[in-house]
Amino acid sequence: ANLTGHDSHGVGMIPRYVDSLRDRELKLNAHASVVKDVGAVLTVDGGKGFGQVVAHEAMELGIERAKKLGVCAVALRNAHHI
Repeated sequence: ANLTGHDSHGVGMIPRYVDSLRDRELKLNAHASVVKDVGAVLTVDGGKGFGQVVAHEAMELGIERAKKLGVCAVALRNAHHI
C-alpha cells in the first residue's frame, strides 16, 4: 500500500494489527463463511479475520452467486480493517 501512495493502509497499520491480535479483535488465518443464504442475499461472517482476505472471499462468493442468479447482495460482518 505504501508503494502505491496509500500510507494509511501500509506498514503504518502494523501497530493496530498487533494491538488487535493482543486484544483478540483479530484472528490469524480466519476465512469467510456464509451464515445466512437466501438466494440473492448472502450474510458472510469474517471470523475476525484480516479484512483484505475475508472481504475478497465474500466478494468472490457474491460474484459466483450473481453469475447464477443475475444479482447478489452480500453483507460482511466480523471483519477486521478493510
